Amino acid sequence: MDIRYDVHESFDRESWTQVALPYGDIWVGKENPVIVERKTWDDAYNSWQSNRLDAQITEILKNTDKGIILIEGKLNNSWIWRNKKNYSATKGLQTYLNRINLEVIPVIYTDSKKDTIKWCEKIHERIVKEDFGIFIRKVKVLKSSRNKYHNIMSLIPQITLERSKKLYDHFNSLQDFINNIEEALEIDEKTRWKNQVGKIKEFIESPWGETKEREVIVDKTNKEKFK
Repeated sequence: MDIRYDVHESFDRESWTQVALPYGDIWVGKENPVIVERKTWDDAYNSWQSNRLDAQITEILKNTDKGIILIEGKLNNSWIWRNKKNYSATKGLQTYLNRINLEVIPVIYTDSKKDTIKWCEKIHERIVKEDFGIFIRKVKVLKSSRNKYHNIMSLIPQITLERSKKLYDHFNSLQDFINNIEEALEIDEKTRWKNQVGKIKEFIESPWGETKEREVIVDKTNKEKFK
C-alpha cells in the first residue's frame, strides 16, 4: 500500500511507510499523491493563532492540486472547547475552516486516528481503481491582514481588533501611538470613541498597581503554602 507518513507522526500500520516528508503529514498514492495535513482540534487552533496553518496550506498549494486539511477528533473532547475562555476563539477557527473549505482547500473531519486510517486507505483504494477525481477549487493563497502589532494593541482596554488595525495604519509605531495618543481621535468621530480614548490614555499613563500575592496550593498536612 503506497501510503507514506511523516517522521513526526505515529500510525500503527505495517503497510504504511514512515519517511521524512517535505510538507504535509500523509501522502496517499504514488504519483501526484493526495497530500494530507493532519491536525487535532487543539493543534489546528494553535497553528491558526500563530499563522502557521496559513503557511502550511500555502506550501501544499504551491506543490499539488490534491491537498486536504484533515481535522481529527471530536471538538467537544478538545481542550479549546472545554476551556470556556476559548469558546469565541473556537468559533473563529470554525469560521476560518469553513472559509478555506469553500474557497481554498478541502477540509474533512474524522472522529479518531482509527477513523483517519480508514479514510486514508479508502482514498488509496479509490486511487488504485482510478476512481478518484481532481479537486475543482480554484487554488489560491490566503492573505491575512492581521499582524503581531494588531494583536498587541487589541490587548489594551477599549481597543478592539478592528480599531487596532486603524490605529496601526494611522501611527508609525507603538511608541508613536503612546506619545501622540490624542491623535487617535482622528480615526473615529463618534463621541463614544472620544470617551474611550480618554480611558486608554488614563490606562497607559497610570502607574503600576501593587500586585497582591495569592495562595494557589495549600498543603493541609503542614500548612505550607505554595505560591
